[in-house]
Amino acid sequence: MSIFAPALGALWKQLEGYGIDPEPVFRESGIAPDILFDPGARVPLDRFQDLNVRALDLSGDPFFGLKSARYARPVHLGALGFAWLASGTLRSAFERLSRYSHVIQDKLLVELDDHGEFLRVRIDARIPLLCAPIREDGQLSVILKFCRTIAGEEFSPARVGFQQPDQQPAQCRLAAAGLTYQRHNLA
Repeated sequence: MSIFAPALGALWKQLEGYGIDPEPVFRESGIAPDILFDPGARVPLDRFQDLNVRALDLSGDPFFGLKSARYARPVHLGALGFAWLASGTLRSAFERLSRYSHVIQDKLLVELDDHGEFLRVRIDARIPLLCAPIREDGQLSVILKFCRTIAGEEFSPARVGFQQPDQQPAQCRLAAAGLTYQRHNLA
């Protein structure tokens, strides 16, 4: 299994945002920094997960995953990111993401269930949950940010669910990252 290498550009920027030199962190995880600029490059899953653990540890920030939205840009997803930006609706953006999710990560599953005026989006990386604060919180914050690039800053999901067993502080994690919405029915 592997990850689209240019997507790691957001993590590079995030480390810089914490005042951490990302180059040695990437190298210690076996990832050459120049690979971030190769649109055909992939990073093995074990190296990606090692990089995430190192980044989280070095930051010392329990909200590291949620804060990743500050650094993520659709262009970090290459052509898929530009397709997202070109989408006229969130529904079409998620349809593209669902269809081409394997570009980001080989086993990434994005399921869509149409419920009238609501669209249920389920994202499952289908890999071991080695670093929940980065993966789930990061996915949530980045997807919410990307949704707002299309639907506007006032976009507010009707419901958000976490797979993590520790559900209680979900609202706190969202607020700490500046990701709030009116409907606080977190599952």
